[in-house]
Amino acid sequence: MDSFRSIFLLEFFAIKSKMKINIKKLSRELFDDNYQNNQFSHPSTKLQKLRREIEKQIQLRRCTWCQTSVKQFKDRISVKEYFISGLCQDCQDKTFAEVE
Repeated sequence: MDSFRSIFLLEFFAIKSKMKINIKKLSRELFDDNYQNNQFSHPSTKLQKLRREIEKQIQLRRCTWCQTSVKQFKDRISVKEYFISGLCQDCQDKTFAEVE
């Protein structure tokens, strides 16, 4: 039973890591294509892929960026943002922090 559990956990973490990489990779590709390289070729395809990956993570109640389990938010606006971006409260705070 222990070997089955360890195999399951290894598979789970491999899938979790792949999802995290997919989201970050797609974000970077979109940024590079649109802002770095001034290429606007087929952004809708990459955006659709990114949206699907984000939606998967939201269904799993995980942050799309740091992969932590989503527990609570400080206000209703943060909850709405989670269903748009998939960012947990900590990642939202870091992303939307005011520059001093």
